[in-house]
Amino acid sequence: MSYYVDAVSNRCEVKGNIINSALFAMDDFQDILLEILNENGIEKPEADKWYPQALFINILLELMRSTGKNTLLKIGRIIIMNLLNQRNINSLEDALSQLPIIYALIHRGYGEGGINLVRTSSCSAILICDTPYPEELLFGMLQFIGLTYRPKGRYVYINVKKEYLYRERRDMNTRRFIISW
Repeated sequence: MSYYVDAVSNRCEVKGNIINSALFAMDDFQDILLEILNENGIEKPEADKWYPQALFINILLELMRSTGKNTLLKIGRIIIMNLLNQRNINSLEDALSQLPIIYALIHRGYGEGGINLVRTSSCSAILICDTPYPEELLFGMLQFIGLTYRPKGRYVYINVKKEYLYRERRDMNTRRFIISW
């Protein structure tokens, strides 16, 4: 396997419940994901165990190459659905404001990067994602939030702006998801 995320610190880990959410999302493709997990030394993911983030991201990328980008959109939707269902969310703003908190809870050992929400008006925000996760996974999360928590009678629009900045860590790029409703 070619490693997409070679520079993400080996210290950074992701909680196993995220891998289980990915498995749940796979429906007919579960066998493919289980095979990829096995090839990478994860026989049966445990919800409370921590796994290397770089390994998880590489598994997602290999899965995307095997099944297409829509797979990661769906996995993103299921991951955030499972995480938000554990919280008392009443609005789109509530759901968006939980993203930085959730990111911190399901990761450990990360130094730089993360997710930050900046409100730009009463009906818009920018979600700044400085993570090595594939854009499709993040977009799937925002799709779920937009469809589930949008204000009555409103649409939610999500635009992506990529910023490739010079960094020592070549695997990171900043994506700004411009969200309006």
